[in-house]
Amino acid sequence: MCFSRITQTAKKDRIYLKESFGTGGSGSSIRDTWHDAKGMKIKRSYGKPYAETSLNWNQAERRIHQLMESGRFLTPDDKARFPEYERFILSRDVDSFFHYAAKEQRPYQVEGFFDGWKQVRTMLDNPVQVDGLLSVMKDGLQSLTPKQYGYEVCTRAYDRLSAYKDGSYSLIQRAADMPQKRGTGETAESQPGTKSPWMPPSLPCGG
Repeated sequence: MCFSRITQTAKKDRIYLKESFGTGGSGSSIRDTWHDAKGMKIKRSYGKPYAETSLNWNQAERRIHQLMESGRFLTPDDKARFPEYERFILSRDVDSFFHYAAKEQRPYQVEGFFDGWKQVRTMLDNPVQVDGLLSVMKDGLQSLTPKQYGYEVCTRAYDRLSAYKDGSYSLIQRAADMPQKRGTGETAESQPGTKSPWMPPSLPCGG
């Protein structure tokens, strides 16, 4: 499961994990997984079947941040592919914008229902086309209200593309950039306007 997340407090992250995973599971020739309101369970399905690990959401949240702070959250291969993954997420966000606003002004052609992000991805390599996207999106936002369906999706897409143009777009923030320890309620990411999204290291994916 891939997702981006604004890290604010440990409590909010635990809630986000629980709600994102929901109830369900999956299996393969290597391992079986299960997750519900209590936490997650990973069980070996090949070799030694008794090898099993269970984590409640408190433990899962702590483990994720331990890995982040130690620089082991992403593998070297993940780190090498992460910039392209970020552009994939941004492309998908921008394409989602045009499902809610400025449909008639969309500056690219969509061949398939879910293929629009591919056109956006190509445009991200051209600064002039990025400016064009931002111009159309800015006008499109003027026709939306905060209560309108899709408003948050559209504002997020516009903000992320603006950050991309400025060179500040990122889905993850290094622990070294955080001035204080998590959980104090006074970290930079808990302040209005400062965001440090994160995502589990399963790259790339479309979910």
